[in-house]
Amino acid sequence: MTQADLQQAYDAALVKGWRKHLQLVDVNDLFFEATNQHFNNTEGLLRTPPSGYTWKGSVRPFVAQYLEKISVRLWDQPIEKDAALLAKLATSKYTTSAQNTNPDKALNNEKSQTKRNTLKADFNVQAYVNRNSKTDWSTVK
Repeated sequence: MTQADLQQAYDAALVKGWRKHLQLVDVNDLFFEATNQHFNNTEGLLRTPPSGYTWKGSVRPFVAQYLEKISVRLWDQPIEKDAALLAKLATSKYTTSAQNTNPDKALNNEKSQTKRNTLKADFNVQAYVNRNSKTDWSTVK
């Protein structure tokens, strides 16, 4: 495989891992399935975790800390636009920053997004319970 093919396979695994809330070790497994290589053994790949970064860490905080532009795009765009993002990354030389951008900001953004998603799910459950409570004949009144 050429370097460009390896980079496209890695970017696809990274985006898929971000969308599915996977860990970096899972991204490595996805990359291995596509190329039969581990991305920590391939030289010249862009957007890989820095040396010493934990493999058990989630993809989202890594992307938020070291690939802030990609993180913003993934949050703002629907899944249908991932192909366009991958096409753009294929021609880009954007890579992990030398130091993480703002770990507190990235962590807070991730926490607030997770909290919003949890609240949305809780509201949906509560609406379902309220809708069915009017027809609950087992309640003693």
